[in-house]
Amino acid sequence: MASVQILAAADLPSTAPKKNETVLLLKQKNYRELDKRLANVQKAFDQGLLSDEQLLDTFRAFYDTDPLLEANYNEWIEKYPVSYPARLARGIYYKYVGIWKRGEDWIRNVKPEQLREMRSYFEKAMQDLQASVELEKKPILSYQHMMGIGTYLGMPEMNRKLLDDTIRVHPKNFVVRRRYMYALQARWGGGAQEMAAFLDECRKAKLPESQLNQLELAVIADSAWTKEMKQDHRGALQDYDKVIKTFEKKLVPLDSHEYTQALIEAGRIHSRLKEYKEALPYWDKVAQANPSYETDASRYWFWSNHGFALMQAGRNQEALKDFLKAAGMGDPWAQNQLGKLYWYGTIVKKDNKEAIKWFEQAAKQGFVEGQNNLRDAKAQTPTL
Repeated sequence: MASVQILAAADLPSTAPKKNETVLLLKQKNYRELDKRLANVQKAFDQGLLSDEQLLDTFRAFYDTDPLLEANYNEWIEKYPVSYPARLARGIYYKYVGIWKRGEDWIRNVKPEQLREMRSYFEKAMQDLQASVELEKKPILSYQHMMGIGTYLGMPEMNRKLLDDTIRVHPKNFVVRRRYMYALQARWGGGAQEMAAFLDECRKAKLPESQLNQLELAVIADSAWTKEMKQDHRGALQDYDKVIKTFEKKLVPLDSHEYTQALIEAGRIHSRLKEYKEALPYWDKVAQANPSYETDASRYWFWSNHGFALMQAGRNQEALKDFLKAAGMGDPWAQNQLGKLYWYGTIVKKDNKEAIKWFEQAAKQGFVEGQNNLRDAKAQTPTL
């Protein structure tokens, strides 16, 4: 049997658009060219010329949650109603809008209206993703993103069926197996026993060593998270550092999700322990590994955390740049933080008018501290 040719990133089909090109084509309403290019990428995957990870990477462009893009997705589908890329893309978009509506906080802190909005967008996403399955012989990204929704909604039976459906059409798939391993983590109701059993299942499927390494790292990351929940911060840091070092030894690809997540969690732990100088190397590596964070509005939380650690470490001007970036992306915490900086003249020159402007932006988003600061600031400066 001839070996399957897997192309390097630089060897992707010439018609495969890069992320910025994809979004530009969508915004320009050049649906014909967009559809053609993405259909060619999917075809290359179907023929065994691309890996499922390369396919996944091509469609990451649709993780952008810009609300203005919804109309473009609707027009794209209206013009190409039986287009697999169009249905998949809008499904991905709705999924990530749903996640964005929920927010990054623990479930106990998420407001009921946030959960309602999340479910509403998840329903739209599932309609598109389910419709897309009928339009493609190897719809593994449809299964992968439906599984992501099933993870948030706590639907393990559906997730297992999606995995089985994927294996049926693409026995050596990795991205759906990886997504399924995430769904087995303790934070989603699973645990070490379930993850170990699935890892053994993947070994029996004879996945490549690098892929098995990634799945093993997901198990270690889950151990770290469990320790963190038990307030064993040092134990959690040891596990996260083990994950990070494995990636940096290049035993697995640096652009994998586990690497970024381990960096983020280690940075968060150091910040909670008020070890801001120790946190910064982790936050810096997150930015280096994910240049898209510079423009992805859903990543505002990263710049707020990075900026706060910089400020606590005395790197004030760098912190200010991060707060401005996060605030411009719509983070109410960063907007309120800028208001305080201008109000008290910290880092920047004292400017009550500028402070009120930022307090107003935070207050409009329902940020309680911003509302209180706005009220107090206006009371003290009635002429502004």
